[in-house]
Amino acid sequence: MKKKVKKIVSSLKIFVAIALATSLFVFAFYSFTGKVVARNVYVADKNLSGKTKEQSFEILSNLPKPKTYTITIEGQNYDIDSQLISVQYDYSKTVDHAFNLGKTGKVYSDLLTHFYLMNKSIDVGFTVSINEALLKENLAIASSQIVKNPTPPSIIKEEGFVKIINGSPGNFLDLDAAVALVIDAISKNKNQVKIPLTAIDPTLSVDEVNHLQRRAQNIIDKKISLVFEDEHFDYLSDDLFLVLDARNQYNEDQLNILIDVLIEKVDRHPKDAVFKYVNGKVEEFIPSQEGVVVNKEKLKEEIISGLYDLESSEESDVIVNIPYTIEPPKITTKDVNNLGIKEQIGKGHSFFRGSISSRIHNISVASSQFNGVLLSPGETLSFNQILGDVSEFTGYKKAYVIKDGKTVLGDGGGVCQVSTTLFRAALDAGLSIVERRPHSYRVGYYEQGFGPGIDATVYSPTTDLKIQNNTPAHILIQTIFSPQTSRLDFEIYGTSDGRIATTTKPIISSTTPPPEDLYQDDPNLPIGTIEQIEHKAWGAKTSFSYKVVRDGEIIEEKTFYSNYRPWQAVYLRGTKPL
Repeated sequence: MKKKVKKIVSSLKIFVAIALATSLFVFAFYSFTGKVVARNVYVADKNLSGKTKEQSFEILSNLPKPKTYTITIEGQNYDIDSQLISVQYDYSKTVDHAFNLGKTGKVYSDLLTHFYLMNKSIDVGFTVSINEALLKENLAIASSQIVKNPTPPSIIKEEGFVKIINGSPGNFLDLDAAVALVIDAISKNKNQVKIPLTAIDPTLSVDEVNHLQRRAQNIIDKKISLVFEDEHFDYLSDDLFLVLDARNQYNEDQLNILIDVLIEKVDRHPKDAVFKYVNGKVEEFIPSQEGVVVNKEKLKEEIISGLYDLESSEESDVIVNIPYTIEPPKITTKDVNNLGIKEQIGKGHSFFRGSISSRIHNISVASSQFNGVLLSPGETLSFNQILGDVSEFTGYKKAYVIKDGKTVLGDGGGVCQVSTTLFRAALDAGLSIVERRPHSYRVGYYEQGFGPGIDATVYSPTTDLKIQNNTPAHILIQTIFSPQTSRLDFEIYGTSDGRIATTTKPIISSTTPPPEDLYQDDPNLPIGTIEQIEHKAWGAKTSFSYKVVRDGEIIEEKTFYSNYRPWQAVYLRGTKPL
C-alpha cells in the first residue's frame, strides 16, 4: 500500500514539474514573441525575424521597388510601368501581417505556427493594390500578337452534300490567372513574371468527323419552324448545323444564343388598358395586352426533340409551338368602360411597300380619321361620311389616283388603302357588309400578302364602303399606321357573342393579259427621268365566300365578286428643264 502511495506522489510531482515548465515556456514564449516578429518570417525575401514593428516598417519602406515589370509570354517580353497600373504598397498592413503570425491568442494554434517556423520560413509578401482593369488591358495587348485563336469545326454545303471543315488548335490568356501571377510577383518585389497560355484544341478525330457528317447530312435542306401566334420563325439547315455537336449531341451555347434571340422577339410586358371617352368619341384608347414569357427550358427541350426528329426521319419541316406563360395586366379593357367594349373581335391589315411619299402621307391622314370611331349596336358606318372632305385644305397631298380610266395626280391618292384595310377587319370581326365595290383593276398594294379580290374602293359621293355593327354592344375602331414596316392595321374592339367568321381564298375564274406599256409626260420631273407609277396587271374575275356562324346558325353569308380590267404599266417621263 505504501509503495502504491509513493508511486502516485512521484507521478504527481512529475506532472506538476511538467506543467510548471510548460507554463514557464509559454510565459517566456509570449513575453518574447509578443514584442517582435517571429523567427523565419520574411517579406519579399527580407528576413524580419526578431524585429519590432518599427524596425520592420523602416526596413520595408527603404527597400527599392521595381519601376517596370517585365511580362514574359511564350518567350516574348512586354514591359509594364508600375505607375501605369498604379502600384501601391501598404507598409502598415504588411508589417501587421508579418508581426501577427503566431500571435492569434489561441495557444495551441500559435504554438503549432512557431514549431513550424522553427524549421521552415514563410514569406508573407507585401500587401499591395493595383488598377486591375488597366493591368488586364495591358496584358491583353501584350498577348494579342501571341495568342492563336482556335478555329472550331464547321459544316458547309457543297452541291447537296455536307462537308466538315475540321478546326485548328489555339490558345488563350487566362486574364484572371495572369493578374494573380503579376500581383504575387509585385508582392514579392520581383520584376519578372512568366505567364503561361492555356491551350485549346477543338479539332475532331476521324470518327467524330464522320459521325458529325452523317448527322449533318440527315438534316440538309430541312428546317424547324418555331410558331408564336401568327408569326413563324424558320431555322434552316445552315442555322441548325451550328447546333450540332460531335461530342455532346447538341451545342448548349449555340442553342442558348438561338433561343435568347428568339425570346427578345416574343417576350413582352403586360399593358394596362386606357379609355378616354369625350363628346361621343374615344380620344384615347390603349387596349390591355397580356404579357408573354417564353418558357426557355421547355422550348430548348422542344427544339432538341425537333432536331432529333429531323435527324432520324424523313421529315423535312418540324413545327414547334413556342411554349410560354401569360402575365395578365392589372387593368383590363373590360374594366375601363361601360360600353361593352371588352376585347378585340377583329383585325385586318394591308401593306403599302413601294408607295410614293405623298401616298404614304395620305394613308396616314385618312386612317387617323377612323381611330377612336364608335359604332353603337345596329349602327351602320359610312366610310365616306367619316372620312369627310379629301383635299389639300384637309391635309392631303396629290398622289396618283384612277379617274376616268386614267392614272392622274389627284388629292387623296392612297385613301383606298384605308378602305381596303377596314373591309378586311370587318370581315374578320364577322360584321355585316352593307356596301362594297372592288377596284376597277388589280392594285399591287392590295395583293401584298393576299390573293386578288379582298379590297374595297371608295370615291365620294358615288362609291362607298358601308359596314353595320350587328353585334350586341358598341364597337370601337383603332388604327395603327407604321411607315417603318409599310403596314396599316385596323383593330375592332367590342364584345364577342360567339360568332365565327370565315372567308375562303379568292378563286380566279379567268384572266386577261395587260396592254402595252404607257409613257406619260410629267412637267414635275427633270428631263431624262423615268418613274414608274403603275405596274402592269392582268385582268381577272375573282370571287370569295364569306360566312358568319353563331351557335350553329348562319347569320351572314354572301359571295364577293370582283371583275378587274387588264391594266398597263405606266411610266412618267420628265419634261422639266434642268
